[in-house]
Amino acid sequence: LYAFAYGSGVFSQAKMAKQQPGGVPPMIDMVIAVRNPAMWHARNMLTNPHHYPWWVRWGGHWALRKVQNMGAGIWYVPYVKSEGEVRHFF
Repeated sequence: LYAFAYGSGVFSQAKMAKQQPGGVPPMIDMVIAVRNPAMWHARNMLTNPHHYPWWVRWGGHWALRKVQNMGAGIWYVPYVKSEGEVRHFF
């Protein structure tokens, strides 16, 4: 398992730089790589169901595995609020 983050909210910024135009808070993009994505998502869905759209929660790990096996094999979750900030998970 490894993870890294990037984006305007990763490192502390000056007070004026924290607020982007329109009052949007800084954003953090997180990349999480795991050995067994199906197991990781099954556990994460129990802990953080709001990280997943309704149709994945309804379809469970089967729906998620189906989507993740298409294309590049990456699950992308935009606009997750965590600790008061918006994050994107890959």
